[in-house]
Amino acid sequence: VVSSDDIRDELAGVGERQAPYDPNLNKEVFRIANERVQAVLDTGGIAIVDGTHLSTKPESTFRKDAVQEYRNLGAITVAALVLDVPVDVAKARNEVRGADRKGYVQPEDIDRMDAYRNAHPLTPENPGEFDVVIVKPYTENV
Repeated sequence: VVSSDDIRDELAGVGERQAPYDPNLNKEVFRIANERVQAVLDTGGIAIVDGTHLSTKPESTFRKDAVQEYRNLGAITVAALVLDVPVDVAKARNEVRGADRKGYVQPEDIDRMDAYRNAHPLTPENPGEFDVVIVKPYTENV
């Protein structure tokens, strides 16, 4: 599993605490992530990329560009697993995590990513840039 958050933490030299989000690191984070994806694909393996592939900017082509890059790296099929969690549940889980802990996201960024997700929805019938979209509906037991 290739995780952009884990790479960001590696670059920042942090352990259990989340590295502060630094947009200036993004280029390096995704360069390393793509190197790791390439290494997996070169061995014939299945690369799993852990990331939202969402943007806080409605006009962003980040997701489309990322999917194209995976294809350029040799991915045969690019699939998305959408965990359909309501924004209020995501915020509540985030607050339980705590602002200084790994995985915390600023609430305003959750709102912006939710707006992007709603503006650019992915469904099995409308997979966008992906070949396959699987949607896991929210259940309270998760």
